[in-house]
Amino acid sequence: MSRKVDCTILVEGQKVEDTISHIGLVQRMDGHHTFEFRLTLKDAQSATFTDAARKFLGKKVTLKVNFAPEKPDANDLSFEGVAMEAGFGRSQGGTPELTVCGKSPTALLDDMRITRSFTDRSLDQIVQQLCTPLQAKAHGLKVKADYTAKLPYVVQYDESDLRFIARLAARFGEWFYYDGTALYFGKPDGGGSDESLTFGSNLFSFDIGLSVRRGNMELQHYAYAKNEILKATDGDAGTVAVDSTTYGTPAGQASKGMFKNGSVEYLGNAADRSEVKQRLRAQRVAVATDTVVLRGVSDNTRLGVGKYVKVSGPPDRDQGGTIDYGRFLIVGISHSSGHGNYQNQFEAIPADSDMVPSFAGSGTVLGEAQVAVVKEVDDPDKMGRVKVQFLWQRGTPELSPWIRVTSAHASGSSGQYHIPEVDEEVLVDFEFGDPEMPVVTGSLYHGKAKPDSAWATPKNEVKAYRTKSGNEIIISDKAGKESIQVRNKDGKNEVTLTLGAEPTIVLKTDGKLTLDASTIEIKCKTLDVKTTSGGIKSDTELKLEGSAMVTVKGGFIKLN
Repeated sequence: MSRKVDCTILVEGQKVEDTISHIGLVQRMDGHHTFEFRLTLKDAQSATFTDAARKFLGKKVTLKVNFAPEKPDANDLSFEGVAMEAGFGRSQGGTPELTVCGKSPTALLDDMRITRSFTDRSLDQIVQQLCTPLQAKAHGLKVKADYTAKLPYVVQYDESDLRFIARLAARFGEWFYYDGTALYFGKPDGGGSDESLTFGSNLFSFDIGLSVRRGNMELQHYAYAKNEILKATDGDAGTVAVDSTTYGTPAGQASKGMFKNGSVEYLGNAADRSEVKQRLRAQRVAVATDTVVLRGVSDNTRLGVGKYVKVSGPPDRDQGGTIDYGRFLIVGISHSSGHGNYQNQFEAIPADSDMVPSFAGSGTVLGEAQVAVVKEVDDPDKMGRVKVQFLWQRGTPELSPWIRVTSAHASGSSGQYHIPEVDEEVLVDFEFGDPEMPVVTGSLYHGKAKPDSAWATPKNEVKAYRTKSGNEIIISDKAGKESIQVRNKDGKNEVTLTLGAEPTIVLKTDGKLTLDASTIEIKCKTLDVKTTSGGIKSDTELKLEGSAMVTVKGGFIKLN
């Protein structure tokens, strides 16, 4: 069965006067809404088609379906979208028709992938900024996240604005959907009165399905700054509303009986334990979302995603009274109207659900190793961290948070301390592949920062270390001329160990050389000390001894 209705199409607020032969609209909380309508054209000329196509393409389209056209109801079906395709065709009877297809304005946020970061911003602030294209097109936007804490560092990584917003919604357990006229981020207040669906009247058929879900969950995050594991278990998720409903209770009990072991998942980035708990609850309620699903066929023109319905019906054909089947929230619906006859097929979940289905494609993203430039090195917590700027952050004030630098040895009582300098190019990878958990893995030369030409030998015979002030250690492996050299930038201080056929050690300074020890012992076959002036002084006993002859020679010798 279907209901006679009145259909209206508006383009940028102007009513379309052509005859409407068909309207189709598919709405889902977890995806773009899509629509299609066909109009009868006055003739089959190509110019007529192109003029008509030009009228719709890229324009804001409003679809209205009213049960009583003489008394329009604001609660009847109304949808706003964007026309994206137009086609021309002729049916077997020869009638020329224009077919227009489009999507919900969520498609405006799903046009291209981008990478960027947000520092110390709330969910509301991020979503408001990203949804500017919707507001510019006069589409509705309602943002009120339940999670209000500011996020220290969040990355939109190679994904469209829409996919990023959807990922944030799934991550923090926020509602995110388009209801036909407005985009919501955060659970809406109220939602208007419930629509009544009565089996045998405006509800032609329905079925309610139950399913089990996976069992206990545990999330863990390693907070390196305090060297501790932040953990949230199933008990931290709190009460899941669906489990207390008429249909959810048996499904939940069956799930607990089937899945005993549970699961442990390790998070990449998390600000603190409260976020770990929030994300555990988000996962817990998301899994419970499709535990109970109602599907039905109706001719009620007031139904749409985000609308609440009460379902009832008579016990059977021979009995009086009414059975209350419960209250549900519509999460998906398909509308169809041909020549004024309307019908819909819908899908709904219990009205008390804590979460709605997540937008398709809102899963995790994986970061790949990439270059960055060091911008800050004065780590306030003295952990040897740096701040870097990625290529995709250039031209903005955005930087990474303080991030760790890999080292050959790192310990509380020992280790190696070596961090890159400001403006040095480094290679950055990501813990768990999480773009919000960067770590410096090494430094890179480039065209304007090359190694010293003396180091780059054909046989790779030189290993070198030089600080920014010019102090350096040079190790040479040249055959027969092996050496280790420590010197400052102007060569006024130098220690050279020659390790070739005739090993030597040279200590050189233009200043003062001091040997200070409780005992100094020099053993050699030959000792030759030369100086232009000098002396040997002992505050107590001084002994000069030779096993053979001792020769003391001078222009004038004074013994006292």
